[in-house]
Amino acid sequence: MLRSLAALALVLSAGLVLQRTPASLAAAAGAGRAAAWRENNLGVALLEQFRFADAVAAFRRALEADRSLLAAQVNLAIAYFYLPDIEAAKRAAREAYEAAPKAPQPHYLLALVARSEGQAEQALPHLQQVLDADPNDLGANVTLGQVYLQLRRFEDAVRAFRVALAAEPYNVSAAYNLAVALNRADRRDEGSQAMARFQLLRDSPYKTALSANYLEQGRYAEAVASTGAETEAVDRKTPAVSFALKQDRPGTRSSPGPTPAALVLADLDGDGGLEAVVADGGSLRILKGGAAALVDVTDRTGLAVTDALAAVAADFDNDGHLDLLVVRGAALSLFRNAGGGRFEDASAAAGLGPVAAPTGAAAWVDVDHDGDLDALAAGLLLRNNGNGTFTDIAKSAGLDGAGAAFAMIPTDFDNRRDVDLFVATRERARLYRNMRDGTFRDVAGELGLAAAAGPLFFAAKGDVNKDGYEDFLLGGPAGASFAASDGRGAFLVKPVPAAAGGVAAQFVDYDNDGLLDVFLVTGKGLRLLRNLGASWADVSAAAFSEELRTAPYEGAALGIADLDRDFDQDAIVATPSRIRVLENRGGSRNRSFALRLRGRVTNRDGVGAKVEIRAGSLRQKLETSATVPMAAPQIPAAS
Repeated sequence: MLRSLAALALVLSAGLVLQRTPASLAAAAGAGRAAAWRENNLGVALLEQFRFADAVAAFRRALEADRSLLAAQVNLAIAYFYLPDIEAAKRAAREAYEAAPKAPQPHYLLALVARSEGQAEQALPHLQQVLDADPNDLGANVTLGQVYLQLRRFEDAVRAFRVALAAEPYNVSAAYNLAVALNRADRRDEGSQAMARFQLLRDSPYKTALSANYLEQGRYAEAVASTGAETEAVDRKTPAVSFALKQDRPGTRSSPGPTPAALVLADLDGDGGLEAVVADGGSLRILKGGAAALVDVTDRTGLAVTDALAAVAADFDNDGHLDLLVVRGAALSLFRNAGGGRFEDASAAAGLGPVAAPTGAAAWVDVDHDGDLDALAAGLLLRNNGNGTFTDIAKSAGLDGAGAAFAMIPTDFDNRRDVDLFVATRERARLYRNMRDGTFRDVAGELGLAAAAGPLFFAAKGDVNKDGYEDFLLGGPAGASFAASDGRGAFLVKPVPAAAGGVAAQFVDYDNDGLLDVFLVTGKGLRLLRNLGASWADVSAAAFSEELRTAPYEGAALGIADLDRDFDQDAIVATPSRIRVLENRGGSRNRSFALRLRGRVTNRDGVGAKVEIRAGSLRQKLETSATVPMAAPQIPAAS
């Protein structure tokens, strides 16, 4: 939904922080600022289409609407640089620098201009300003090393390229330039080793590189858009949106029992509606959504499982039908969808068998980027061989310590265009970075996630602060923490007292205002925390009846999606003893639209895809996943 913007104190994107004075804030308020942001965000989209002249025109219109919009000043300089009109780019970058002396973008752009004009000495102070703000930035360190090469300061160049390569070990630009710098520094043996490494990397499908093209010259040469999460842009008034109990049906047990419920939502029969797949250590149940209520259709699916801990759905064989990986008490089972939601047991043919001490967490994920989905469960990473069989590669991939997990979330947390793995265990959070050589490395401690202490029984993910990076909410009976990305691949962890005692949670835009809120299930009732940009407001009293807020939900699982296809988000809360369907009432007053993702040949349901949506001054980023427990709302099944 488009909203009017009040004056903004901060513009946050990819580490950019543009400070404004109270006087300019007051002057910038109103319709002029809203129009300026709309034109600015249009210019960003045009840049991404390489329509540089049109982008220049859009940024100029933004500045005509509000001359003080610093993002538009920065973006105008970037658009001129790629047009190219170097003199105009220099003038615009200097104006942006004068307005925001500590912003990295103008400095980085002026450094690129100086280097391109052979004025290497003039580039150095600007690059130092960027590195003061972001010491490990890949683009700034590669550019700095290239400037040092021009100045024949070869040892300094070596140091800069080493920092760049540490930040992104598979970047061929950093690898090649390091080899060149070592050779020119007369360190021939090291230079030969570095060149050999570059040649191996050059032939790798996982490599990345910097170039002179837009979006390939470093993060600080990319344009800045508004997000809609800025404090002054958020409507703090609690909306008239609530969740009403639509159905309350018995679960598969008469009492909570020792095993928690597990729930995923998926279109198993391909009719555009979602089925609920429910397990709790006993039978696996398939509940089909209808106009009035969920109906048990397990008998018509051909599934007969009596010890199911959890199940997760995805199209592992790319035949257009969603299959099921089922975590059982002592084994994994694979059920192939033969069409129409009828399943055949393919476990033996796939090579699946017994497992030790499984939990109810599992995921489908294309870890090797070959177009078919691999499986992660019970301490196993099962590589899809493309012929209906799987091979366990957990040990060689460095994931053999990820077994006792209560949540598994595949996500590209650092925006390096690969799939990483977030794992919540009883002890702590683990974050396995994809090293692009077939292995993963746990970087949770060095990125700040060690502050989120266990036991961790639930985890949710989404771009809450709208910096383009995924954030996490994680917790358990001892408390909950919000791990907010810092826009550079690390996290700032803060406790969320209102989420204490949680057993399940998801980030969801319950009121369609463009901001992700928190739907939380605790052992003592439901909670809803509304996102106010820089803080949370507990709106549970407005969102739920007293009975929903106080009913016990031990061992609960949560599924969120647009179940009735009316363009707002509904919820299913399942415990072993009862399953409740909650209808969203009022969330569709703000406009939205639905997507159905389809891979043309492989990964048919777009598992792991990123969707970025812009509307005027708002921006939203979604990343799809196939996990149990569900890490985020199900992408709508409507076209």
